[in-house]
Parts: sequence; C-alpha cells; structure tokens
Amino acid sequence: MTVPKLRIAGLDKSFGAGERRTEVLRDINLDLADNEFVSLVGTSGCGKSTLLSIVAGLQDFDAGDLSIDGAPIL
Repeated sequence: MTVPKLRIAGLDKSFGAGERRTEVLRDINLDLADNEFVSLVGTSGCGKSTLLSIVAGLQDFDAGDLSIDGAPIL
C-alpha cells in the first residue's frame, strides 16, 4: 500500500473554552496522493483557512493525526 503524500485523520479544532467554545473542524479525514489536486470550497467561516493553517503548521489542532509522507506533523 502506498503512503499518502498528505494524510489527515480525525482532525478536530476548536476555539475558546466552556460556553464560548466554538468547534470549527470535527473529524476531518483526507488522504492525498502525490501529484493529486484538490480544492477546498465552502461558505465563509466554515474552516477552510483554519484547515490550511493547520496543514501549514501555523496552528495547532486539538485531536487527530496529520502526516506528510508518513511523517507525523505535531
């Protein structure tokens, strides 16, 4: 089995705490092969930029796994 170039498994991200906690991403799963092209589309505020910021390493995530070429991204 080929290791995906990018693997996102069960990724969760929220902002705030307690009653002010807002769940932005919940249980996001994605496997991308080398040279595969995808687009993220959705309404304003649905988490597209948050997901890309997490993949780029600019933001932490609350739960799940993220790896590039099989190497975990913390």
